[in-house]
Amino acid sequence: MKRVLSQQLPNKNNAIELSKEESHHLITVLRTKQNELIEVLDGAGSSVIAKAEVYLNSVVLHFHDKGKNISTSNFPLHIFAAVLKSHSMELIIEKSVELGVQSFTPIIASHSVPKLDKKGGDFFMSRWQKIADQSLKQCGRLHKMQVNHPVRLSDAFNLKTMDHASLFVCDEALKPTDSCLSQVLFKSIPKITKACIFVGPEGGWSQDERDFFTDKSNSFNLTSVHLGSLILRAETAVIYVSSIFNAYFSNR
Repeated sequence: MKRVLSQQLPNKNNAIELSKEESHHLITVLRTKQNELIEVLDGAGSSVIAKAEVYLNSVVLHFHDKGKNISTSNFPLHIFAAVLKSHSMELIIEKSVELGVQSFTPIIASHSVPKLDKKGGDFFMSRWQKIADQSLKQCGRLHKMQVNHPVRLSDAFNLKTMDHASLFVCDEALKPTDSCLSQVLFKSIPKITKACIFVGPEGGWSQDERDFFTDKSNSFNLTSVHLGSLILRAETAVIYVSSIFNAYFSNR
């Protein structure tokens, strides 16, 4: 069934008109037919089935039935990932949604290749949130993954996201005998209830950034981990850690 995202859901007493963007997607891209049933998600955990009243440039949705029981995977995992090149960035945001990541904060790292100064962080945040919302509709998840404003590493530790969380930083420079993320997670006592993990850019963290993490480990519950004996591409690393945490939280 086709899905759309709308902050307001239709009910038995009130129909809703979709936004221009969602209407265009239904009419032009998905070629929605008159009176076709559509699943409407609000991104906050609720959904309904609605009947589409299709006009030339707009769609009005009328309540038809309660929403189905679809996947609501949304784990207390917060990804802090260094900004990557356009395609790679879109890929990791899309896959983070599919793997249940709760929120995503882009990090402007020393070795980040893309520069956000020309268009500004708001432009990219808006673009990345749209990609996340499209992925939400495709995978059937009920809760949106929040894409936050890009920040520098020094500002990340001031965010409320850090409150009461176990913090991890991926570092490919660690030796295989050092802490491996999967081993740390599945042997952790007490169980982790909320996690934040930092994943670096292509080329890894700079020495200044490693020193920064070392300094923060004295005042935060921060653990440096590696992801195995092989060095992964940055986008692979994000997908890998999301999968590991997905398995961890699914089996608690």
